[in-house]
Amino acid sequence: MKTLGKIDLIYNKLTALPAFGKDVNLVQGTFDYNEIARIEKDADGYFCGMDDVESLSFSHNELTEFPDIFDAKSIYIMASIDFSYNEITEVTTDKGINTNNLSLAGNALKTFPKDLFTAGSPLTVLNLSGNQIEEITNDDIKGEKTYMMTSLDLSNNRLKKLPDDMNGTYMPHLYGIDISGNQFSAFPWGLANISYLNTLIMRNQRDDDGNRVYKEWPTNIGNHKGLRALLLGGNDIGKVPETERLSYLINTLDVSDNPSIVLNVSSVCPYIKAGMYLLIYDTTQDIRGCDYLTLE
Repeated sequence: MKTLGKIDLIYNKLTALPAFGKDVNLVQGTFDYNEIARIEKDADGYFCGMDDVESLSFSHNELTEFPDIFDAKSIYIMASIDFSYNEITEVTTDKGINTNNLSLAGNALKTFPKDLFTAGSPLTVLNLSGNQIEEITNDDIKGEKTYMMTSLDLSNNRLKKLPDDMNGTYMPHLYGIDISGNQFSAFPWGLANISYLNTLIMRNQRDDDGNRVYKEWPTNIGNHKGLRALLLGGNDIGKVPETERLSYLINTLDVSDNPSIVLNVSSVCPYIKAGMYLLIYDTTQDIRGCDYLTLE
């Protein structure tokens, strides 16, 4: 099988994957929707040869541990690795992983996978949505290649705040972040220090009892020159100060399902009329300053 480049074994009943060995340089391997609880490696530490790998996917299986089959110092950077929807409880590795795109969504992580960063993994896209992560510290995100991060999905965890160092110094190229479905009661202002930040999604902040905990409008957020999408739906934002003028630069704004919000949008009304500004709102909300909107 030394010339094998692609293998697709989805929707079977595999419980373990034996090692292909160093001499089998897979380009694409798809092992989703099985019952895999173990990924083996050979005597030299190889699951397969890593010289040509573009993507490996092990989603929707029964893995409880992050397999020790990768190395951030390997020669070639893999495009994507997918371990979503397994039962992985923690990521422990001293070698990291040499990929740009890694998904660990829908697992059982309670702690942030700091080893990926400290080992120098060149991650640009990391999906950690749908886990049980409660805290991220400054030390968790520090590594020699942390600066490469462009997209981070932390939605549907149990976070109450982000570390101070998640800012323009350590993540200068962060383009989009999703922290929806967490427990933030205050705006994560460290993110506003990232000049490249384009999209910030912060919907549906709830405590353990289901109560809405995010109530504040991020005052002067319009001064951010890079932000284009700010999604704050499903919270409990009240009256926005009359002194707050919306910025036309943030041309997608979601304030839907904030039952008590009072918002004056007169500063962006011409852009709404011209189809250059997307305001996501409920017709029952108190949105003022633009007759073009449909309101009850």
